[in-house]
Amino acid sequence: MSYSANLDIVSHKEIEVGEKGQIDPLSKEEREERLEPTTFIASFPPIQSAIKITGGGDGMRIQLDISETEMPKAMKLLLWRQMPLKITVEPQERLKYRPFSAGG
Repeated sequence: MSYSANLDIVSHKEIEVGEKGQIDPLSKEEREERLEPTTFIASFPPIQSAIKITGGGDGMRIQLDISETEMPKAMKLLLWRQMPLKITVEPQERLKYRPFSAGG
């Protein structure tokens, strides 16, 4: 995809315009930064439905608990809601990791 640069009258920032004329307010560096991988610690919640396998045999769904200290790194997931993700899972040695207090 090729981009041409234009000047945004309001912010006086250079903006990118794609081949089809759509405006992309992010710079090339900002777009690349959004696609940088993120790593964070998570765990399966202690509930029966943490891992669900579909009845039709066509997939599964997982839920993860993420502690507040890990949330800044996990927030990138919000940027990728409409994108397929490549997932790599790496078990960690026993950590003192409690995403939520015992009361809730």
